[in-house]
Amino acid sequence: MLAMRRRTMLAAMAGGPAVANTGFDKRAADARRKRLYSLMGDLPARGRKISARIVSTEERPGFVLEKLVLDLNGLEPAPAWFVRPKQVKGAPARHPV
Repeated sequence: MLAMRRRTMLAAMAGGPAVANTGFDKRAADARRKRLYSLMGDLPARGRKISARIVSTEERPGFVLEKLVLDLNGLEPAPAWFVRPKQVKGAPARHPV
């Protein structure tokens, strides 16, 4: 570990890349990423907005349980549960959606 840090610092001082050679092959990583995406099938557009609708809210001792329905891909709703504390130290609990 120390030897790798030393090589990285020496390379940076010599004007070379500041990242040590870790055996990372960008082409192999790109090929794996492409293969993974091909296995996942059709995906929604990356810029698509995600929406959430609160279905129910339950007050429990010390926390609030909210049941949500998420629209992630425009095709099918996804159920979700969000648990938040009733009181955050020094501030009221707020919902992120």
